Amino acid sequence: MFMNTPKDQFYRAARIHQDPQWKFLLKAYTVPKYAKIFTNFILFPGSLIARSTKAVAEVPQSVFTHNNPDVREVPLSSAFTSGTARGYAKLYGILANGGADGKYRLLSENAIYKLGTSVVSGVDAVSGLYESYSTGMHIMENPKRQPVFGHPGHGGQIALADLNNGLGIAFLTNYITVYAQGDHPRYLALVQEIYNCLDDYLKSKQ
Repeated sequence: MFMNTPKDQFYRAARIHQDPQWKFLLKAYTVPKYAKIFTNFILFPGSLIARSTKAVAEVPQSVFTHNNPDVREVPLSSAFTSGTARGYAKLYGILANGGADGKYRLLSENAIYKLGTSVVSGVDAVSGLYESYSTGMHIMENPKRQPVFGHPGHGGQIALADLNNGLGIAFLTNYITVYAQGDHPRYLALVQEIYNCLDDYLKSKQ
């Protein structure tokens, strides 16, 4: 995992793909909760969500900007990181199991508790979507309706820690979609199977 993508590692990075804006917007209309967001973002530059993204110069630009190795080399950890699904799942798995990996500790148990504890919930003024946040993380639910913490990302990415089940999970895609709340259909299908397998494993231990 990197806060940037070093040029000598760029060859390992999957290239980002996205439909043209008109087609992307049409697809957004098939998912009602995202229709207003992307309409405002693409068609109304004076809207709150469009203006809020201008603080990060690369965000309003085409996603293909991030296929430029010079851009990817610049650290911008508030908005972007580079890594593999395995790497993110390992990181969150460490957090989900107490915060230590062998003799190395990443975070204290108290810090992890705070990451998993919601401090504010409600309709986000920028996105218009219901959100629940801890100190730096999104609070979501697993298929068992248990709380998990992590961060969904633009286009369908997500990485999370499940403290109840000791799991770190990550789903990454280089094909940018409208989904941004851990609700990408492919992710939902895969994560459901993870918990089905977990249930079968626990039953086999009884």
